[in-house]
Amino acid sequence: MIASGKRVVLFMDYKADQRKVPWILDEFSQMWETTFSPQDMAFPCTQQRPPALNRVQQDSVPYIANHNLNVDISVGAFNILIPNFATLDQVNSVNGTGGNGSLGSLGAMARECNQTWGRPPAWLLVDFYDRGSSAGSVFEVAARMNGLNYTRAGTCCQQKGEVRSSASRPMLWSRSSLAVIILLLRALVA
Repeated sequence: MIASGKRVVLFMDYKADQRKVPWILDEFSQMWETTFSPQDMAFPCTQQRPPALNRVQQDSVPYIANHNLNVDISVGAFNILIPNFATLDQVNSVNGTGGNGSLGSLGAMARECNQTWGRPPAWLLVDFYDRGSSAGSVFEVAARMNGLNYTRAGTCCQQKGEVRSSASRPMLWSRSSLAVIILLLRALVA
């Protein structure tokens, strides 16, 4: 793929029609996922999407470990899931932080998945790849799952205590987006 210059693969989770749009692939004919939009800090490595796969089917395709902790908030008559910003450093860490040990860490989930399925996840889905207990912790987990050592290179990630401008800080963009969503929902309810 890289040599041919074609570096994008696009999957659609439901209603992909490759006869009409051949470059949008049906996700669930190619892979399965752990719990989508998880709200459980334990991040169990169980197959959720698509439903009703048997073990032979699960073992025949790669899988995505969804590791993005969400919180449910109510806005008027609507409930929406948003990233749990308060737990990002713990959730995106290699081994966990603070008094919680490895609970909720990306590294713990990846190790559990590897043990449960006999192979690591092909993809680690996270919110805010540049946040974690240490700079590059998400990349370190991916490297370890591939049997590689990780050495942080470049400036991919925020250092502990580092402050970035709002233009380069995804969390601020997300909060702004949330404010816009809330205003739109209020307009719909009014």
